[in-house]
Amino acid sequence: METPGASRANSSLVTVVSSILPNSHLQFLICKGGRGPVKNKPIVLPDGTIIAPASLETPDGNWNCFTDSSHDQGKTWTRSAFAQIDRATWPGEGAIQPSLINSAPGKLTMLSRSSAGYVARSDSEDNGKNWGKMYLTPLFNNNSGLDALRQENGTWLLVHNPVQQRWVSLYPELTLP
Repeated sequence: METPGASRANSSLVTVVSSILPNSHLQFLICKGGRGPVKNKPIVLPDGTIIAPASLETPDGNWNCFTDSSHDQGKTWTRSAFAQIDRATWPGEGAIQPSLINSAPGKLTMLSRSSAGYVARSDSEDNGKNWGKMYLTPLFNNNSGLDALRQENGTWLLVHNPVQQRWVSLYPELTLP
């Protein structure tokens, strides 16, 4: 297992990282790194730092969110510590598949799928190097993937399944006559 905060060179895993450039062209960078399950897009800070949301499902059944950051256009990555979850009070496995919003200069917000029936949130005051305690928002989510973004006018958009009951089947059931 890698040490949180340790910088590492490219690994054999390949993640496609996309970023919106100031001239509004979409650029795809193929970056080696990421730890899985990595689902949502990275964000690019004004200084060019790429922050990629990531999560880890451990063998003991815990889900944890963190970020990877790159200051050299994806050549090397540094992993943050996990967003802290109070396992004594948190229902279920935890939170995974985070989405990031650059909420203010130096401040990032992580919104995540959770096992608790609600969207989970953690905030960073240092551009994703450290994450605050994960907590549940009042937004229902049935342990489905989500994605978020911040528009140029500052409005946050969240795409999620606003149902509290946890899904059971991945596929719709079909009954034949």
